[in-house]
Amino acid sequence: MSCARRFRFRISGTNFIGAFRARNAAPEAPPATPVSITQSLSALCQREAELVDAQARQADARVTADAALQATQAAEDRAMMALRAAALAEREVGFHKALNVSSLLDCRVSLSPLRS
Repeated sequence: MSCARRFRFRISGTNFIGAFRARNAAPEAPPATPVSITQSLSALCQREAELVDAQARQADARVTADAALQATQAAEDRAMMALRAAALAEREVGFHKALNVSSLLDCRVSLSPLRS
């Protein structure tokens, strides 16, 4: 009899374990995801795509702004160089005028003794 009891216990134990496994096993079809979660995930993905797009536009704008700033600085540098060149030319013209006047005066002074 003791052998029969073991046999019965083993059968009932197998049934118990089989029922436990069947109840806790992963279902073959995935459970239906609630629509609100699906919509939230879809909205989240869309927001992420918008964020990536906005970051790319911001990076492009930064590159454009940097290029415009460099071009402005280069134009300012060229304008400053032109102003310096003009100022130098004006000083040279003034120097040459003064030199010509002094040369004419020297020439008149040197010619004065001959006229007398």
